[in-house]
Amino acid sequence: MQFLLDIADPVCTDVEAKDRTNCGWPGIDEDTCGQRGCCFDSQEGASSAYWCFYPSGKLKPFLRIF
Repeated sequence: MQFLLDIADPVCTDVEAKDRTNCGWPGIDEDTCGQRGCCFDSQEGASSAYWCFYPSGKLKPFLRIF
């Protein structure tokens, strides 16, 4: 069973790059980030924002089963 959160999900898109809370570590990949129940976006604000980050309104990973 794998837990994934789509970056297009509003709980991800509602988090501005400057407001992201880290949910990973340097070099984390998209699959590992998703398995942690977090959002992954390496495009927007890539140099100054966390790539793996908690969904909006969540301090703990938000899990969704696919």
